[in-house]
Amino acid sequence: HQRRVHGATELTPKNFNNFVKKSAKPVLVMFYAPWCGHCKAAIPEFDQAAKKLKDMVKFGALNADTHKELGGQFGIRGFPTFKVWGADKQKGPQDYQGARTAAGMSKYMSDLIPNRVAVLSSADGPTKLLQKGLPFGVLLFTNKPTTPLIFKALSSGPLKEKMSFGLVRHTNTALVQRYEVATFPSVGVLTPTATLHQWYSGKMDYMSIAKFLAAISKEGVDMDLNGSSPQAEQAPAQTSTDLLSLSEQTFKDTCTTHASTKGRRLCVVGFVEEEIGTMLAALASKYASNKHVAIFSGTREHFPHFAELSPVQIVMPTLIAIKTSKAGVSKLAKFDGALPASLPALQEWVEGVM
Repeated sequence: HQRRVHGATELTPKNFNNFVKKSAKPVLVMFYAPWCGHCKAAIPEFDQAAKKLKDMVKFGALNADTHKELGGQFGIRGFPTFKVWGADKQKGPQDYQGARTAAGMSKYMSDLIPNRVAVLSSADGPTKLLQKGLPFGVLLFTNKPTTPLIFKALSSGPLKEKMSFGLVRHTNTALVQRYEVATFPSVGVLTPTATLHQWYSGKMDYMSIAKFLAAISKEGVDMDLNGSSPQAEQAPAQTSTDLLSLSEQTFKDTCTTHASTKGRRLCVVGFVEEEIGTMLAALASKYASNKHVAIFSGTREHFPHFAELSPVQIVMPTLIAIKTSKAGVSKLAKFDGALPASLPALQEWVEGVM
């Protein structure tokens, strides 16, 4: 049984260069072979590190046994081999020198994330921060002794050309009182005059904060979802059969009738807004050749019926997976992550339901 690398982007000669070079984020690539025993032992550790640093560091895996020529370009002679690209892609790859454990990889790659966060220790800190000339300033008010990794990654990610990042410790009473901070951590966006523009009230994770800040910048910032550039994750041109439009008859023919005559099938129904539709289309493209999986795009008029089927309360936007077999519906699950989600995260969920 071939062990898949779930926490990383599967690389090929087609997407390798874009994945590695067209992002400011550090990159760790594992060159592996499916038959390699050491690779099988390393994959769980690699997966854990990828999940821990999700969206902040890019993790890729290349089957160098299949893609020998590409592996040869990097002098790959044994498996697994790990190569590292730092934030400065002009320097080229370096050999990974850390431990082949989740903790070792996480520490090594975390240290490669540039820290562009200014620690504001004086009352005029916000004004000085905004003298960089960028449209907005972002302040993190914290009671921790060090700068959180998430904030370091935000400061050096796609938003670094739009916003200046500063950190205010809870002991800086002048700024805490000035901005009326009551809880830690708190993230606030400042105008060019250092007045408060808006507080952030969502989850304290990288992608949630990044999307909030990108929306404020109104500049169409490429958020580099899951650490992958759009070019690296670009889905093939869609065909009319990849993403199915939901209707009672289509669902019956594709899922219920198919299962009763040809065996099991997993039907994923997405009730999402238009701007998230590309995520669903990409997922459909990934499973276009898998006869056991069908991806549907549903509308609000179909939602009540599927909401009744679900054993737990669901609200739009959502993804629902219905596993059908000859015996009928054998399993119904919903995606619990935030939407839109990265393609690897959706694939991992689908594989788990299957």
